[in-house]
Amino acid sequence: MEAANQKKFLREEMFWDTYFEKLDLKLNQNLIIQRVVDFGTWEEFLQMVNYYGDETVIKESAKNRELSNHGACFISHYFDVNIKDFTCYKKRQSSLVHFHF
Repeated sequence: MEAANQKKFLREEMFWDTYFEKLDLKLNQNLIIQRVVDFGTWEEFLQMVNYYGDETVIKESAKNRELSNHGACFISHYFDVNIKDFTCYKKRQSSLVHFHF
């Protein structure tokens, strides 16, 4: 399958800060999974899970430091994994916030 056909589940808008043409589905899977979880639609999420598989999505989401709160909660509930195992959760818990708006 061509790379362009494999990237059908990705919208260029989700990668505003990168060259979409240079995205490699294997090398950039951490970024791709994070962006689809945070900014993708339900259909894009399902296609991404179908492409990468449950274990890869869980593993990459758990080690991603930039995953949003709602993204981490969604992955935690969808795959029934403990949110305390997520790096982004641990990072946020250890950060002091003086004013929480």
